[in-house]
Amino acid sequence: MRLVKTRKMKTDALDVNEIRGTGVGRGTAVAPALLWVATTHAVGPTTGLNAEAEVSKFDDAVEFVEGALRSRADEVSEPLNEILRASAMMAKDPALRATVIELIESGLGADAATHDAVAEYVNAFERAGGLLAQRTPDLLSVRNRLIAKIQGRPQPQLEGLEDPVIIVAEDLAPADTAMIDMTKVAGIITELGGSTSHTAIIANQLGIPCLVGAKGAMEIPRGAMVGLSSAAGIAWVDPSATQIESLKTQQEILQSLLKSGTSPKTTDGQRIELLANVGSVSDAHRAADSEAEGIGLVRTEFLFLNRSQPPDRDEQSTLYSRIAREFPGRKIVIRTLDAGSDKPLRFIDMPHEANPALGVRGARVYRQEPALLQTQLEALAQVGAHENIWVMASMISTPAEARYFAKNAREAGIGKVGVMIETPAAALRAREVLAEVDFASLGTNDLVQYTMAADRLNADLDELLSPWQPAVLDLIAHVSRVATELEKPLSVCGEAASDPLFSLVAAGLGIYSLSMAVNAIPAIGFVLNDHSLDECRAMAQAALEATEWSDARAAVQNLLNDNSANMLGL
Repeated sequence: MRLVKTRKMKTDALDVNEIRGTGVGRGTAVAPALLWVATTHAVGPTTGLNAEAEVSKFDDAVEFVEGALRSRADEVSEPLNEILRASAMMAKDPALRATVIELIESGLGADAATHDAVAEYVNAFERAGGLLAQRTPDLLSVRNRLIAKIQGRPQPQLEGLEDPVIIVAEDLAPADTAMIDMTKVAGIITELGGSTSHTAIIANQLGIPCLVGAKGAMEIPRGAMVGLSSAAGIAWVDPSATQIESLKTQQEILQSLLKSGTSPKTTDGQRIELLANVGSVSDAHRAADSEAEGIGLVRTEFLFLNRSQPPDRDEQSTLYSRIAREFPGRKIVIRTLDAGSDKPLRFIDMPHEANPALGVRGARVYRQEPALLQTQLEALAQVGAHENIWVMASMISTPAEARYFAKNAREAGIGKVGVMIETPAAALRAREVLAEVDFASLGTNDLVQYTMAADRLNADLDELLSPWQPAVLDLIAHVSRVATELEKPLSVCGEAASDPLFSLVAAGLGIYSLSMAVNAIPAIGFVLNDHSLDECRAMAQAALEATEWSDARAAVQNLLNDNSANMLGL
């Protein structure tokens, strides 16, 4: 049963019944809307205050908020815990404290000083744009929590949820999300954000249907029934009985797939390796309970961020072993530290960069800190002596960079050495780059960003940030042809691998290994199991012939058989 549109329905605040945005995940939801509005309280008086007492109020608030965020971080899994720790660092930022103290000494109370100090940072972040602008919701959330503590008010949070709801917000900061009982959340809709925003990442990891960048969402009346299809990227206000039935049917199919497992092969027998992306030991444990055949991407940043000294070899080896033991003897692809840009390291003196996404990040850090790479490779080699460990580097742009990494990795004792293909330079010179290593993985998030010269965290550029852009598809097809000729294993580990339609194109291009969030595996397995390799090749050809990204996706969608189209709600 396919989703159908219904007549326009008028409500008190909304005279259309459809809201469109960027869908995250494949799920559906039908539930009442619960609007989340981040509130701030009026600041106190600015005369007759004791500066020392006001500074003490601020410091007490910082200790409370930082402690609460870190405590909550210890209770949740990736990626939420990492983001919460970053928010805790914001609360205790020395520069923020210095600004607050300066304002207090000028006569402001602790709450007013906190409000004005954060406003300065927000303005600076928004002027800078890109990654810094994306941190604004987190910073505002920290501000609200600090001011609430200073004023002796309860911390902002949604409490007492009894029945499942669809949370509607302008945006959701991770600290706000962490305080919500997610077992009572049927879906999330936000006006702001893009497919790689914090809200989208968290929702995808938790398997919650989500719609981001949904203009007009805050006009949905509180309590109105809402139907949400993340696959279609649409939310319906006051959905019809037909729509509700269709959404529920689609969700039942997805749930049955989760329970019954998938067969990762095409109808004519071509095996497609379905692996999991993980960012912590708990992620690996969750992946082991899924249909994942192994791990296609271990993000090792969780070991290095938010600490004053890097982990030593033994600490790293222990944690890598714990991850590998979740898939004994199975393929585990581990990416070496991808620091820099939006993931700064406290123990490295990295200079300020006007454009950090194009600066020292990934493998480029190794030139400055070779000991960092050496220690990590030695730790990985220890684990690789007992497990099937493959190791790859990120942000490789030239054959020389690939050669440098491969030499160091092999000398450390790594058996399988690879690179991420995520820059146009590496893709265009794939033959020379792949000649230096044993395998490669396409990091589509960054490949799209750098190919299209579009900040991947900018929701206004979502169309440019699609892996369906013809230029991106051409690069992927080229890399796949080269990998096939050189007989080098190639996989996709970016967000594109979580898209069932893209998985069919990847198979058609000769890419038989995909790594994704575990909740995406059932739908990917279903569509691959539902089409032949020849059908996948026809879809890939149709996508490559398109001149617009939307036409490329539509061409593949039109070639879906009815069974898969119905399951995906397309």
